[in-house]
Amino acid sequence: MAYFEERSDLLINGIKCSAGIRKDYNYSAHWHRECEITCVVNGQIDLWINSYLYHLQPGDIVFCPGGYIHYGHSISEKSTMLIMLFHPDLIEPLYKSDELRTMYIDAGMRLNSKENQNAVNEIESCIFLILNELIGKKAEYIGVIQGKVLVMTSLLKRLFPVAVRKEGSELPYTSLVMMQKALSYIDSRFRDDISLEEVAGRLAVSSCYLSRMFPRITGQTFKDYLAQKRIEYAVNLIHNTDMTILDIALDSGFNSIRTFNRCFKAVTGEIPTAERRHGKKERN
Repeated sequence: MAYFEERSDLLINGIKCSAGIRKDYNYSAHWHRECEITCVVNGQIDLWINSYLYHLQPGDIVFCPGGYIHYGHSISEKSTMLIMLFHPDLIEPLYKSDELRTMYIDAGMRLNSKENQNAVNEIESCIFLILNELIGKKAEYIGVIQGKVLVMTSLLKRLFPVAVRKEGSELPYTSLVMMQKALSYIDSRFRDDISLEEVAGRLAVSSCYLSRMFPRITGQTFKDYLAQKRIEYAVNLIHNTDMTILDIALDSGFNSIRTFNRCFKAVTGEIPTAERRHGKKERN
């Protein structure tokens, strides 16, 4: 997954909103302009937002504002979550992007009061109704979705007034911007022979500072993140081109087939030739 997702698929629906069910879903650190809502249906999921960890159980809901760096891992054998994204344009001028912060609904909040329970139930209803509207595309579905997004956002802000937001759940803005720039630079240069020192130099920060912040925010060291970016690119070439494995390795930024094979197995659990066989079977 890229450091920054340009979600063009949101426009295909005719509205800047998308939703879908994901099973046993793992994704690496990334960010996008859209706000993202994760609703856990089954299983357990660990979700990091700006370095803060949320242990999610069935029924938990997390709101992640646009621009925040986040990643998630399934930690149970079977997990299902609904992920919804919407562009902040849908809630303006009522709410501005900089007014939104991470908001987390867990079982404790549901039990806190009848009013909270009703609000959470309504938020859940909005999420699943939006998914159904995006699938069905019935008459006036765009207006229905926009209205539900506003209702959902308003209820979230009612449940999470600024004064009671959890201390430590927000990363300093300067650190967030620095990491966005770092991931942006890596995404544009990951096929080249880049180093942590080079990226730090581009950002005018020390390599020690960047080395310390990288795993805190992305959950991976610089070296591991770079390797995963290259392997994700290589997997796409394996599935969608007839390039040789050696050419794919070199095109993905590796200087030897041995290093490529080792990294590929570490990231995917497969060797490149087996990945190609599996890809052909799925297409057939």
